[in-house]
Amino acid sequence: MRPLINMVLRLASGRAFLALLIAYCIYMPIFFYAPTPFSIGAIRPYAGGASILDVEPFYSADTAYARLDLLGEPGRAAYRHILLGDMVYPALLGLTLASAIGLATRHIAPADTRWCSLALLPLANAACDYAENALLIWLLLAYPARHPLVASAAGCLTLAKTICGMLSFTALAGVLVALGLRYLQQRTT
Repeated sequence: MRPLINMVLRLASGRAFLALLIAYCIYMPIFFYAPTPFSIGAIRPYAGGASILDVEPFYSADTAYARLDLLGEPGRAAYRHILLGDMVYPALLGLTLASAIGLATRHIAPADTRWCSLALLPLANAACDYAENALLIWLLLAYPARHPLVASAAGCLTLAKTICGMLSFTALAGVLVALGLRYLQQRTT
């Protein structure tokens, strides 16, 4: 695990963070809102007001198949395109957050402390997202065949992704608060 932490800490420079943040700020609105075939909005005409499974905090195999049934063939094709777009998003989000956490922890603790491990949370989030995407692609390509274990595993990965994502943002907030407190302490002494 230490080599991974060291890689994240090397990524945690002001320039790398700024480049990642700019890339994220460009890609995120395109992926979520732009009228492109790989944007999440491409599913709306087929989803009957429902969302894609990826943005649910958790779902069961029955819920997954009910959603795939609801989408119809054009909606499932749109979902496959969205999942292709989702090959970029987890990396951008994960690396941006990991860089931000790593950059902040560098200023509040030595590189060999456990604080630096917090920068791995966004990478765990990205790993769960990619694994979830792989299982969702499997379900979409196999449809109409049913693979309830795969669908259940995808739902569990979605839950793990949700938890890792929330922990990532909590860690970022925590290290930013610690950094702010350290700054205030230095100014008052």
